Amino acid sequence: MTPSLPLPFALPEEQGVPSQALLHLLDQLDAMDQLHGLILQRHGKILLQASWKPYDGRTPHHLFSLSKSFVSCAIGFALQEERLRLEQTLAEFFPREASLPGVSPLAGQVTLRNLLTMRAGQENCHLGPFLFHPTEQSLVERYLQAPIVTPGGQSFVYNSGSTYMLSAVLQKVTGQTVAEYLQPRLFAPLGIRPPHWQKCSQGICLGGWGLYLPLEELNRFTQLLASGGQWEGKQILPADYLREATSFQSENAANCRRDWDCGYGYQFWRCSHPGAFRGDGAYGQYSLVIPDHQLAITTHAGMAEMGRILIALWDDFLPALQNAPLPPDPQGSHALAERLARLEVPRPQGSYHGDVPGGRYRLEENPLGFQEVSCQFQANGGRLTLLRQGRSFPLEFRYGDWSRCQAPGLYDVHTPLGGEVALSAAWESPTVLRLHMAFLNEPTLAKFRLVFQEDRLDITRDFNLWFLYGAEDMHARCHGVRLP
Repeated sequence: MTPSLPLPFALPEEQGVPSQALLHLLDQLDAMDQLHGLILQRHGKILLQASWKPYDGRTPHHLFSLSKSFVSCAIGFALQEERLRLEQTLAEFFPREASLPGVSPLAGQVTLRNLLTMRAGQENCHLGPFLFHPTEQSLVERYLQAPIVTPGGQSFVYNSGSTYMLSAVLQKVTGQTVAEYLQPRLFAPLGIRPPHWQKCSQGICLGGWGLYLPLEELNRFTQLLASGGQWEGKQILPADYLREATSFQSENAANCRRDWDCGYGYQFWRCSHPGAFRGDGAYGQYSLVIPDHQLAITTHAGMAEMGRILIALWDDFLPALQNAPLPPDPQGSHALAERLARLEVPRPQGSYHGDVPGGRYRLEENPLGFQEVSCQFQANGGRLTLLRQGRSFPLEFRYGDWSRCQAPGLYDVHTPLGGEVALSAAWESPTVLRLHMAFLNEPTLAKFRLVFQEDRLDITRDFNLWFLYGAEDMHARCHGVRLP
């Protein structure tokens, strides 16, 4: 297949966007802490592509619930191919599981439309606790055995398990995972490499989350949505289905949050700005389309308060846009380029030189099972090597910059992507080292503080956030004793 062409770039003023407005937007986003990447397009042209070091826009990043919008597209293809109908019920696809003891007849009557619109009748998502503690019982059985509090179609309850069931239905019908099914239909036409999508123990893509895409490839999906499903002159997504999927299908006003109570489509959210819709993943993963301004915006982030991104767009950025080209602004363009070059996630700061010779330390018992840590320090950085059950994890760091390395299995993150991390360090005092570690496939930043006192090492570690990986202790402490 001929590779897809890259999207064209344009100067902001050519598309009616003041460079100063983009500068102000970057300032706002940067102040929020933990933006990882942003691509902003207007009229199909990229006006701004930003990455916060050490994130680069080319490394696969967890999309969390933005994965749901890709499942929706897969259902759209299956409907077009007449493999599925929206009124089919779960009992039709899983008759054995639907007839198990403890399964309500109402569970079997849930339709694909109910699943797509988050109106399956369950009170919440029941699958999370079982994902990383597998049992012989399948997640399909677990889902069907969850209590039904209202008949399907009556009330909105956001439930990632419903998206998992859509993934399971698709695999049952096609014999392919949702990722495999989408590869020739969606990913390949957009020039997206075969992505990783986390699976359950039965080999079914989780659907509701678990898809990893680089920012640049996710941006192609956003532009596809903005163009009504067309790509390079061809209709890729079924146009009628996409219109339906991104339209108001389900009332969700009970959420009482500005951009989460404006209606829900088929695994897409409606927005408080009229006509806008988005694919939406935890901590600020967005594929956002604003039709009246012909804008398409893609983000990766690690923000606990992700709604602040949308508020900055609605309240400050959109009012600055014009419908006609603006005069060139060379000074603004230069300032914008300089601002882009300085973007960076929080890096430890310190003005001291270390006064520690390094060495090996035996660690006390800790939840992650690390037994030793070795410290080596050089003029421009150093290395920490963690030991666990005979396996070592060498972590290179730099002062005043970031060092990238592979650390698969370090925190048991459930992805085979290599566990790529980036580390930066600074001395708070001659015996206190601050170290930040960014998980480049995830939204997580770990902050370490190492205090060296004679033959003792005290370590504290804080996560900015974490999600479903068994690391429930956001704050942890550990102590070590120097070995001869």
